[in-house]
Amino acid sequence: MVWGIENSRELYGLKGVLNNQLFDINEKGELVVKIKGKTLSIAELLKKRGLPGANIRILPWIGEMIDYIAGLFLKNIRENNYRGEFRPVYPLKVNHHELVLRSIKRYGGKYSWGWEAGTLPELYEALSIKTKGLLVIDGVKDFRGLKRVIENKEAYGEAIIDIESIREAELLEEIREQLGDKIWVGFRIRPMFRGESIWSSSSGLSSKFGLPLSSIYKIIEKQPWIKDKIIMLHFHYGSQIVTKDALKKMFTEMINTYTVLKEKYLPNLRYIDTGGGLAFDYESTLSGSSYSPDYTFREYVEIMVKTFKEHAEEQGILPPDIVFESGRAIVAPHRISVAKVIDIRPYISELGTEIELIEKIQSSKTIKELSEIARESENIINRLLSFTENIDLKRRELLEGMIKTIYEEIAGKAKEIYLMDKDNALKDLAENARTGRPLYRFLTSPSKRYVLSFSLFNVLPDYVILNQYFQIVPCSMLDKRPDVLATISDITCDSMGEISEFISKLPEGFDDIFTEEDNRLLGIPGKRIILRGIPLHLPGKNEDYYVAFLHTGAYQDPLAMGHNMLEEYPEIIIDENNDGELIIRYEDNVKDYYPR
Repeated sequence: MVWGIENSRELYGLKGVLNNQLFDINEKGELVVKIKGKTLSIAELLKKRGLPGANIRILPWIGEMIDYIAGLFLKNIRENNYRGEFRPVYPLKVNHHELVLRSIKRYGGKYSWGWEAGTLPELYEALSIKTKGLLVIDGVKDFRGLKRVIENKEAYGEAIIDIESIREAELLEEIREQLGDKIWVGFRIRPMFRGESIWSSSSGLSSKFGLPLSSIYKIIEKQPWIKDKIIMLHFHYGSQIVTKDALKKMFTEMINTYTVLKEKYLPNLRYIDTGGGLAFDYESTLSGSSYSPDYTFREYVEIMVKTFKEHAEEQGILPPDIVFESGRAIVAPHRISVAKVIDIRPYISELGTEIELIEKIQSSKTIKELSEIARESENIINRLLSFTENIDLKRRELLEGMIKTIYEEIAGKAKEIYLMDKDNALKDLAENARTGRPLYRFLTSPSKRYVLSFSLFNVLPDYVILNQYFQIVPCSMLDKRPDVLATISDITCDSMGEISEFISKLPEGFDDIFTEEDNRLLGIPGKRIILRGIPLHLPGKNEDYYVAFLHTGAYQDPLAMGHNMLEEYPEIIIDENNDGELIIRYEDNVKDYYPR
């Protein structure tokens, strides 16, 4: 079977709704980025300076995401005769890197993109980057911030101070005489519906965030002046809401709460801040899993606008202006993290041995037969590993070789059976994947360990903290079939500095489903499966081989650690001048921290 570039596009998720617009593979088999009608090879960008790795920032992509999302809202508002406005704000907690904020101001100005700040440093930063957009201040922490807002009214078009506790309402009471016409108040509401995501604890009645209705009533009763200043309700159901059904439920709760409070208590309400929740498709599978929603950005906007409009019309009121603050969608794509492979090691011993079990593996005729032998093999391996306490070096060497041989023989036999009877083999492989049988574990296990010149803690801290999934793509050799499944290890001394998960969702009809050298499974057509290793190539001697981690522009910069004193990772900044010409700038002082 001949492997081609189109196979790699499918395997590595480059044909997804978003990735298709941002990435491609050139005729040399190199991963390229698409910017302003041009393509740039990621590998060549690093080779040009001999870098061990880099964070590549593509600032025009921030502008493209702003245009895309704003365009979706404005199109839906226009086509649905929605009588509310689109009021976007960017939450600084997502990434407060200077270049990111500068780019949001630059590209978002035409939409009056504003800021959302949750701490005093964030608030001071927002006020220093003057815009004519909305400023949402998430919580009254103390008087210093409020004083700064009142003194700097030229820095924003309109400000809303969110409160989510009775204490914050009391703090606001003390300065109400100083509040001008450009400063308003919002209630952050504690939602009843619990969002469907790994952050679901952020919502529901036990949530850390928001006021219960009983507290809202108390505030209005004790401070009747405030009801005329309340113009916004703010909701947060947790980041990465992954299903359309959950979206419909949370938008329905938002508009129901809005209409009741507006009619009975808060006549000046006109905004709903929908908070975070718009899920970014880190897998490029649209599967409804933890890191991949079952909806697109377009569907998110359509569901929101339709739900708000229909309910408002039923109640005979104007629909609310929409405060959109999902920063992840705006900045996640702009950063690509790249690291060079500096060592390739066997995952287990290279020594093989002849054992009776191998004959049984070799004599199997179907995947079902092989599946039963794999179960027996796993039991044998587990028994052997239980007697290693006092094993001598020679027996240990033989044991390691025996285990490696079992893995190799099972994988090779599975590939042989598949090539002889693809239809039946695929059905049985899919069943093994669905039930997690031992054969599936054998076929998706790594045979190599690739050591990369970077630190997970510094470059991808969310992987260590949350097991956040990031798409991984080789930067070259993409015109060739992957040779092996491999674990990726960083250069730190920490056992958590390792990645061994790759999510595969091959399309129906995809034919070439095994690696070239170690005969591991690349995927099952039409199914989403999790491999226990990353599909990678075996580069030639002295050949630079880089691996890219996509969409690392949200949260990774502010969370980065100085682990093992590896603090300064090289940066490649891709920007454009006022004439739209691309500018590439290197900030590559690595201080000999990273092996080249």
